Formats: sequence, structure tokens, C-alpha cells
Amino acid sequence: MNNNIYDTANQLERDLRNLESYQALKEIMAEIHNNAQSADLFSDYRKQTQAYQQKILKAEQVTEEELAQLQDLTDKVKKDPLINKLMQEEQRVSQVIHDIYGMINRPLEELYRFDS
Repeated sequence: MNNNIYDTANQLERDLRNLESYQALKEIMAEIHNNAQSADLFSDYRKQTQAYQQKILKAEQVTEEELAQLQDLTDKVKKDPLINKLMQEEQRVSQVIHDIYGMINRPLEELYRFDS
């Protein structure tokens, strides 16, 4: 096999970076960084969601107050037009990555399938 699989993966990375939706995501991130209110809100949202996810992974109890704070912050994030736009574009990029992962993982799925 002449083609190194890592070369293919590196090309895939470059191709993802050149996607229109990825470029749009970069532009929106720059807009958020240039808007102090949106930047602070986005930063707080990321910190709180990461803290929440860590608690879930560690099987720690999440308090009602923490859930209420996260819900309040989520509501604020949804109302911020820049962050809302970011999340929509991020979903598009994530879908492409998800589709590619499915293709890459297909040989293992086929190998471990016992129903054939």
C-alpha cells in the first residue's frame, strides 16, 4: 500500500479546515471574541457545562441549584444571536465529523458483526 493512512488523515484534517461551515464557524468565533458580552457569556457557559459533565462522569450529585443556574445560563445563551449562530454552525461541522467517523469505524463494525 503506497498511501500512508496518516497522510490520508492529515489530508482529511486539511479538508475539514477548508469546509465552508468550518470557515463560517471560525468567523463567528472571531465575532464572539470581539463582543465582550457574548465572549463572557460563552466562556461562562462552557465552564458550567464542562463542570456539569465532569460531575456526571464522576457520578457526583448535581444539585437543584446547579441545574437551575445551568438552565438560566442556557436560556441566556439561546438569546444571544452570535452564540446561537455559533451553535448552529457547530452542529453542521459536528455532523460532518460524525459522518466521517461512521465511515472510518465501518470496518470494525463489520468485523464484529455476528448477525451475518
